[in-house]
Amino acid sequence: MSTEFRQPVRPRLCRRPAPHRVGSLRYWAVFVPALGLAAGLPAAQAQTQIPSQSVLHSVTQPGQGIADAGEPWSVVVNPAGMTQARGWLFGLRHSELSTDTGFSGRGTGLYLSRHLPYLTNLAAGGAVELLRPAISGPVRWHGKLTLALAYRPRPWVSLAVSYAHLFGGSTASPSGIDSVSVGARVTISRFAALGAMLYDLSAPLLSPATATLPAATPASLIERSYELEALMRPTGDSRLELATGLRFAEASRTLWPRARLWLRPVSGLGISAEGSVLLDPSQLGATPPDAAIASLSRRLDYRVMLGLTLDFAHVGADLHALLAGTSGIGPAPRSQPTAGFHGISVGLRVSSEAYRALWAGPSRMVRIDVGGRSAESMLWLLTRLRRLEHDRRVRAIVVVAAGLRGTWATADELRQALSRLRAAGKRVFAYSGGLSNKDYYVATAAERIFLDPEGSLRLTGLNIDAFYFREALDRLGVRAELVQIGAYKSTPESYTRSEPTEAARTMRQGLIDDQFARLVSAIKGWRGLPADKVEELIEQGPLTAQRALSAKLVDAVATGEQTELAIREIVGEALPLVGLSVENEHATSYAPVGVAIVHMHGDLTGGRSREIPLVGLRSVGAETLVEALDAASQNPQVRAIVLRINSPGGSATAAEVVARKLFEIAKRKPLVCSLGDIAASGGYWVAAPCSTIFASPSTITGSIGIFGGKVDASGLLDWARVRRLSFQRGSHADQDSPFRPYTDAERTNLREQLQQGYDRFVATVARGRRMSEKDVDERGQGRVFSGQQALAQRLVDQLGGFNDAIAEARRRAGLDPEGRSPLFYYPQRPSSLLIELLSTLPGLLEATAPAASHPQPVTLFPGRASDEAPDPARQLLTTLVGPLVPGLSTALLLLDHSRLARLDPDLALEPTPDGEPRPDW
Repeated sequence: MSTEFRQPVRPRLCRRPAPHRVGSLRYWAVFVPALGLAAGLPAAQAQTQIPSQSVLHSVTQPGQGIADAGEPWSVVVNPAGMTQARGWLFGLRHSELSTDTGFSGRGTGLYLSRHLPYLTNLAAGGAVELLRPAISGPVRWHGKLTLALAYRPRPWVSLAVSYAHLFGGSTASPSGIDSVSVGARVTISRFAALGAMLYDLSAPLLSPATATLPAATPASLIERSYELEALMRPTGDSRLELATGLRFAEASRTLWPRARLWLRPVSGLGISAEGSVLLDPSQLGATPPDAAIASLSRRLDYRVMLGLTLDFAHVGADLHALLAGTSGIGPAPRSQPTAGFHGISVGLRVSSEAYRALWAGPSRMVRIDVGGRSAESMLWLLTRLRRLEHDRRVRAIVVVAAGLRGTWATADELRQALSRLRAAGKRVFAYSGGLSNKDYYVATAAERIFLDPEGSLRLTGLNIDAFYFREALDRLGVRAELVQIGAYKSTPESYTRSEPTEAARTMRQGLIDDQFARLVSAIKGWRGLPADKVEELIEQGPLTAQRALSAKLVDAVATGEQTELAIREIVGEALPLVGLSVENEHATSYAPVGVAIVHMHGDLTGGRSREIPLVGLRSVGAETLVEALDAASQNPQVRAIVLRINSPGGSATAAEVVARKLFEIAKRKPLVCSLGDIAASGGYWVAAPCSTIFASPSTITGSIGIFGGKVDASGLLDWARVRRLSFQRGSHADQDSPFRPYTDAERTNLREQLQQGYDRFVATVARGRRMSEKDVDERGQGRVFSGQQALAQRLVDQLGGFNDAIAEARRRAGLDPEGRSPLFYYPQRPSSLLIELLSTLPGLLEATAPAASHPQPVTLFPGRASDEAPDPARQLLTTLVGPLVPGLSTALLLLDHSRLARLDPDLALEPTPDGEPRPDW
């Protein structure tokens, strides 16, 4: 055997331990023939390979340990760490070490790992390494191929298995050896993690029978070894890391303790130090070792590494210098200096994840599309816009304002976000092929507005459509038996009257006037036009592009290409235009603390949440919502909760159940509420327990009132000449039947039940808002307010959007209000392989799917207004179904007598059904 494999002969340590159950068949199939070969060759004594010199030892990875996660080298260090990465990682490592030492690891390696795209809990990786021996001899190099697979059954634990195969460059090189290793990694908290590895589980034999070696080479056992490491992060993130570990060889009893230190004082800069010692048990005894053992003792048996790492977002590099020496432990004489230069190691990392960087990249201009987004996608956009305020790379933002969905509250939030960007020093521009009222309202926050030559400005004013079905129902012989509590609770009027009451008419017109005044004020303040001139232009609308330019409502009429050139000229720099990206940021904490977002979007019902996408009907089940709130409150990483409400109400019972849960949670964790487009009736009932309520000026809220009843279709039976007979015990057994009216006693009883529900509603609001029930009742009676009006009525605490609520929640939790602490979204969407595959189909989630993780150059629309027009099929569906949604929603309400607390479903200004599929948070 070559000197590379020459080790001290210790017959008492070379006895094979009891076979493990794992790989036992392979063990006997390989080990028994090797024993026979060893017995027939007197010079071929079985010899052990200590872990530091095993031919299966990988390229030295300084500063890395088995408790680390999410690095390219995890493939060979501990594959269980691969699951922590959220994309692909590529690494190149070269370690040049001095020879004739107690440590191997000389060589070059390529490493690649990937978080599997559809199987979210799996990660796979591979490595190819060319290794050179640590001891001088005829062997020049041998290669090692590693394949690894990792699985994360729980967020805090990962398991992995790796397969290694050796191939040789010459007849003197070890080749044909196969080995299996297993690993695990456990995240204890954001302050600590544990890693464990069992190397060479199958304990392969290196012998002429199993490897390509010279015939005279003796058999050599590659022993199992075990390693355990604990890593601590005193600051809770990667700024400071301390780790200590121990590797133990099964047969030779060799110990290999290690300690590591990482210090990252600024983003993108890391300083590391590591020390390790190779302890041979023969060196610890009083009896002098024989000559073979003494030869090992005289080799270097401790090593110190010092390194520097530089990160540039998706690319990073490190350089480590290694010192080594002889500890002098035991009676063996020293034959060389106790310390000296041992070598260097250089690494290069390329990743889809973005690391904290010294320099994040060149300046850029970002395009933002606001049209066609669902409610959940809009929340993602708002948080990204807040992040852009602190992104030093972004010099300018181009907002493509067209097809904005949602109501005026959504426009308020976008407008506020753009105003903050300008206050942060960003240049904000707007471009569109056609502007509606809401689109233009958002665009006025930009410093300049560009309109396509073929586009138009549809600035025509505001309206609310209300439908009254009394006469239509009379024709069918159907009567709505509805009882309302509150003079302003106007939904029943749509089915019991042919026109609104004066109270309802005044309330609706008040909402229109309030929003119209806000629109005029925005145009007046940002375009510098008198209010009477703005109202005159609205009366002349819609306006062509040239007329809008002449009226100074837009700054330029230009195609997309012309707009790009003009913006670059205004900025004074040829900035590349890129899309708004979703960068997978490299996790700096194992279990980061942050804020939970619990989203309530749709009608509130009992049971589980449901959705009918084609007609835009959504229901939020109390059971689903309570489970989400429980999960968020029990998650130790969640320090505060933001409840985002976009709901017109629904079941009084469901609202009360959710409100009780929120009062309970508010005692343990800060609870902040953000009201979206609409949060009224049952939606406001749920908001009341929150310590702070944020609303946009245009949010529709309040409607503290209640109604209920049923549809009496007995007249329809008479018209159809259908005779009904009821067999029952109890005079009220069929009171909920749709085929007879209520009796006076039943109607009185229903009113008492509804009054009890209203009183419970008022009491909940009084408790949450710290008001008297009398004051709440004065603001109640079903009266609806805008967010601006609700602030004056003390029904909300502050005017602000989703990001303001998050900042307040972070502040209450003791976190940096403008920091980068993560957001945890609930309820989490159930996922499957089929859903993941469907979500990748082109255009299926075009409006809501995040952009590519790496910014790519994009262009604005090529200059035709039709490019921004809505899809004709979708537009037709919206036109036909939109007016029917309120009636269908209320019809479903009447079929469920428990759904009592409800706001008028047709109060949203310019309603559009929201049928977009939900993105996977």
